[in-house]
Amino acid sequence: LTDDSLSCARRGRRRTLSELAAAALIRYPRYWDPASGLACPAETALARLGKLTGKASYADAAKGAMEAAVGLMKQAPTAMGQMLLAVDFQLGPTYELVFAGGTDEAALAQLRRRFLPNKVLAGASEAPSALLRDLLAGKSSAGAEPTLYVCEGFTCHAPAVGGEAIAKALDGLK
Repeated sequence: LTDDSLSCARRGRRRTLSELAAAALIRYPRYWDPASGLACPAETALARLGKLTGKASYADAAKGAMEAAVGLMKQAPTAMGQMLLAVDFQLGPTYELVFAGGTDEAALAQLRRRFLPNKVLAGASEAPSALLRDLLAGKSSAGAEPTLYVCEGFTCHAPAVGGEAIAKALDGLK
């Protein structure tokens, strides 16, 4: 997998490809949870990607990893806090929030200061990423007012337009 050009005295053991993959992808992750702002396990990142993109392959991979860890979660739940959060996220309800309205700082601040761990947030744009195209399709701001679309399973409620309506929509989330 790698070809070390320098020797390192502390690296005396040869690792298999499976061991290297587990270390790089599972044991020492550098995944970022945008809801909490903290590092998270791969399962959380995969579950969030599944919710954002609607792609079952991400959600299935997250579910498989969570199912593999059920024994550890039962045996030592306090040591598996991040994994339990990922399970909670996967079980839902989980909301897809789409913010349209440019850079309305007051409206964005409302979204940022709320603790809504079971949500994913995307910003509407004129040229969305291919991965987010399905979620962002048909979503735009209503004139100069900031607009928030609250969706679940890619089915959206009527858009909340303006700061007060956005606050009310966020208040209604579990």
